[in-house]
Amino acid sequence: MLLSKGYRYAERFSMSYAKVSLAMVVMVSVCFLKIPAFGPITAVSPAAAAQMPDTSPRLVLDAGGHRAIIRKLLFTADGRELVSVGDDKTIRVWSVSPDGRKADLTRTIRGQIEDGRAGQLAAAALSPPDAKGRQQWLAVGGYLAGPPVDRDAIRLHDFASGEVRALLHGHTDNVLALAFSPSGRRLASAGKDQTVRLWDLSALQGQRIGKTPLILKGHTDRITGLTWSAEGDRLATASYDGTVGLWNSTQLAQEKVHLMARLKGHTGKVRSVAFHPDGIVLASGGQDRKIRLWQAGDGKSRGVLAGAEHQLSSLAFAPDGQLIVAGNFSPPKPKHLTLFSYPAGKRHLLFGGHANLVIATAFHPSGLWLASGGGDHKEILLWRATTVRYCHGSRERVGQSMLSPFPRTGVLSVGDRPLTTPRSMIVDLSNTASI
Repeated sequence: MLLSKGYRYAERFSMSYAKVSLAMVVMVSVCFLKIPAFGPITAVSPAAAAQMPDTSPRLVLDAGGHRAIIRKLLFTADGRELVSVGDDKTIRVWSVSPDGRKADLTRTIRGQIEDGRAGQLAAAALSPPDAKGRQQWLAVGGYLAGPPVDRDAIRLHDFASGEVRALLHGHTDNVLALAFSPSGRRLASAGKDQTVRLWDLSALQGQRIGKTPLILKGHTDRITGLTWSAEGDRLATASYDGTVGLWNSTQLAQEKVHLMARLKGHTGKVRSVAFHPDGIVLASGGQDRKIRLWQAGDGKSRGVLAGAEHQLSSLAFAPDGQLIVAGNFSPPKPKHLTLFSYPAGKRHLLFGGHANLVIATAFHPSGLWLASGGGDHKEILLWRATTVRYCHGSRERVGQSMLSPFPRTGVLSVGDRPLTTPRSMIVDLSNTASI
């Protein structure tokens, strides 16, 4: 608990140095990430601040939404919450209505941060529900803050409380991808060190795992995508070396996983992989703008499903397997995401709600709508996937909601009154009413 006296000093400090227009700020909060010894907090110059010891508090302006690139979106299994992580070093959890038209920021989970990149999050994964329907773990990775040994670790949070329960050490460079096995026992991680590590969470003892992770090698460049098949018998990896790794994990219980094949066909970096819900087909995409299909059983090519007008940043199948969404990695044009039908590969929908790259996408468990995060203002949009051919701004504002600290025009007006509610701005673009 923060002492009221200390908070007043911090408030004066933030008012002195944070010259932010009130018209642009939705919510400002002061967050102490490291608490010093008792005593007043005084204002200092930027040069002096740079010399402050690590025990000094850090003041964070919290606008209620992300302020940098959003890297990952995850719906909980029951669809009631959406988790977002990104380069602004925060994990945000949003409660979402069943129809996707209303959402509220319910909590923000923070880890240790430092100046520069330290603390940025590039990957996240939620463990599947246990017998009681509880999703116990939230794993995150990227370029963590702290001593050098922690930079490339994986931070394991208790999802319900947000507490950090363990740091998993082993990677020798930044972690870029995480995925829990369907059973929830194993966590797969990968990144810039070109390896995959499989962690056995049943061996978690206190803040450490008392078992060396299984290390998989086979790629020659960074690995940016990871996915398990629905049965857990296959693991797929996407790499900047231009290949897709297909791994046989049927003997994982015996600590045996082998590389079945490095699937070749793409003509550039591969950024994402996704198994069809039936587990028979694997999709991959990346720099060459093509979605390629492979047989999950043996890795044989099934050709190109579709080609997009933009580079692909992410792929995700709808729960029923009839649609696949492709994120946009080639800003500023074209300014849209693409939904393709499966297995026909026809363009089902172009979504133009974002004005820049979109790395993070996720289908809601119902399959009726999905979330996408990105754009110039780092907004998260919730939009329907089945009812329109094109959604964009004033053309067809159908079933979109925006979760963002600042709307596109800087100040949102509802009728004749500005929206200044002290929480994240959540806008239903279908009728421009506040939620």
